[in-house]
Amino acid sequence: MHEREYNKLSKSIEEEYHKKLDALDLVYKMAGGNTQNGRSPRTSGRGAQIKQAVMGVLPGMNGEFNQRDIESKITASFPDIAVGLKRSSLSVALKRIAESGKIQIVEAGKGKRPTKYRFGK
Repeated sequence: MHEREYNKLSKSIEEEYHKKLDALDLVYKMAGGNTQNGRSPRTSGRGAQIKQAVMGVLPGMNGEFNQRDIESKITASFPDIAVGLKRSSLSVALKRIAESGKIQIVEAGKGKRPTKYRFGK
């Protein structure tokens, strides 16, 4: 197996994994499942830390920004989270924040062109 094949397969497996976890979260919430703090059990992991870090640096983002801009801010502001930060995890966090309406997608990325976001209205 070559590195290119490995990366493609790894990405596919990770995307499928996230879809299944999202489905499980939905079923859990539909069944009325809540922990004491009102969160599903999965919200305390590494993904939640990354999402909190992104939310922490968003107020300092003026105008349009992309994933690399956020990555730079997180590295400067949250060095403990930046260690081992994967771009794919950061991308998922940004996508979920955009889906929640807290940031807007200005221009969807394609190929090497990154997705551009805007915080606020």
